[in-house]
Amino acid sequence: MADARGKDGNLYLFPRMATKDNYSRIGIVKVLFDEAGNPKRVEQIGIALEPEADYEKRPDGGGYIGYAFPAL
Repeated sequence: MADARGKDGNLYLFPRMATKDNYSRIGIVKVLFDEAGNPKRVEQIGIALEPEADYEKRPDGGGYIGYAFPAL
C-alpha cells in the first residue's frame, strides 16, 4: 500500500484490492482524523488504477507475456 499527502493537506491511501480471481485494482481512500489528530476512519474515494488492456484482463492472471527479462 502506498500513501501520500494531497495539496489539500489530507492523507490518502492507495491499497491494492483484489478479487478471488486475482483481478486487482488500486483504490483511493482518504484518512479522516479526530480533533486530537488521531486517525478515526477512512472514506473510500474510488479507483485510481484498474485493468484496461486485454492482456491485463486475461482470466489466467498472466499479465503481459511479450517481454522477457534479461538474465542477471
